[in-house]
Amino acid sequence: MSAQDIGELQRQISQLLRIGTVVQVVAGTDTAIVEIGGVQSDPMQWAVQRAGPDASWWAPEPGEQVVIFAPYGDPAQAIILFSLYQDLYAAPSTNPNVRRTTYKDGAVEQYDRSAHAYLLSIPSGGSFTVQVGGSSMVLTDGKLTLNVSQLEHVGDAATFDGTATIKKLLSWLSGVAGNAGGSGGNNAIVGGVNVTGGDVVVDGIGTKSHHHNEHDGPPTSAAQA
Repeated sequence: MSAQDIGELQRQISQLLRIGTVVQVVAGTDTAIVEIGGVQSDPMQWAVQRAGPDASWWAPEPGEQVVIFAPYGDPAQAIILFSLYQDLYAAPSTNPNVRRTTYKDGAVEQYDRSAHAYLLSIPSGGSFTVQVGGSSMVLTDGKLTLNVSQLEHVGDAATFDGTATIKKLLSWLSGVAGNAGGSGGNNAIVGGVNVTGGDVVVDGIGTKSHHHNEHDGPPTSAAQA
């Protein structure tokens, strides 16, 4: 092998893997420009998890330290292989049991397998949406909106620590019970109440079955419709 061949081989080997810093993501493309040793590269693609019928997208950002892989030592075929932590952008966690992703706006996604705990934190003013067909669940700061044709709760109890407003028919199958609450206010119904096959009893006195005594005479007949 000649000295020229050896020199070319050394050049190719030196170009295989290099470390650089992203300086620009080319708008409207899946390429970025990387500075390596003070020299800026041509636009190059970055490696992704999936790039077929199932595809993923997460662009690198300026200032991000990356590893460049050039097949055959050819810079024209170079790609961004993956990123490396640095002093400017340190690891978001050093816990071996945690998978954590942090975002520039302060959002955090984390799973801690030792605690069996999943966290998704979104800054105030943001939203979290789950959508299945025409149904959706939207969580914002202070409000949860469910857009579904039917909501079913399977369980022994449900507790609402606050007021509840029902805009359409409320039906129950096993009776209803309650009290005036700690404020001492009265229960109130605006509009009529129809009772079929039963009675309304107030302190032991039924509205249908109660009687009145007329002076000292016998009690009156029961109430009639």
